[in-house]
Amino acid sequence: MRKFWIFLMLIAVLSFALVGCVKPKVEEQPEPIMLKVDLPDSLPSSITSIYLAGNFNNWTFSDDYVYDVVTENGKKMVNVELDWDNLEYPIQFKFSDKMDWAGVEKGPDGKELTNRVIFEKPLESKKLRIWNFADTSIDYSSMSTPVTVKLVVEIPNNTPEASGVYIRGDLINASWDGTPLTLNDGKYEVTLTLNSYQLYQYKYVLDNTWDHVELMPDGLSDIPNRWIVVTDNETIVNKIYAWK
Repeated sequence: MRKFWIFLMLIAVLSFALVGCVKPKVEEQPEPIMLKVDLPDSLPSSITSIYLAGNFNNWTFSDDYVYDVVTENGKKMVNVELDWDNLEYPIQFKFSDKMDWAGVEKGPDGKELTNRVIFEKPLESKKLRIWNFADTSIDYSSMSTPVTVKLVVEIPNNTPEASGVYIRGDLINASWDGTPLTLNDGKYEVTLTLNSYQLYQYKYVLDNTWDHVELMPDGLSDIPNRWIVVTDNETIVNKIYAWK
């Protein structure tokens, strides 16, 4: 009987030791969703913070939306994390290198930009680039070369089948004439030759008329002009939420 109890005690000790050696499984935390924003090379070293203003904070630059300038892979940038779950979409915003509009971001040509827009909660981090600020400027014109840009467009389910989808903007010509998109595997697309380091503005319409221009997701208000700046051959995916 004594041997039996000794055997049970040995089993208990071994079981305890084995349980102690097993490390509890640690659930991996998902990477936070960020706006990873590259800054201009001309940014003075004296500027160590970038400010953000948008429709989610009454377009006011403040200490509540300020982000430290960091260097990653030799490039100055800021990492912007917002409370994505509690924002009212779409959000519109702009950056500034000052706590006011005197340092607001500009396009590669130094001219005013329309608002940046995020239409729905992002599922992953996004890469953005600031080309210029109002008080610091780079001339990108000497860097411009022809590039091929493919625009792929997701359309609403209620889009009339007989209506053609067109793109209108200064990426077509200065008069914003329309160019038709081609239906391919359920999405519309068009391939254009553009100039790199140049800002282009555009919108999508049905039947090549502004009477049926794309709208905000609420189906009521016009979207700001879409805009792009590309540095190389690229494919850009746009989503249309509603038509006028």
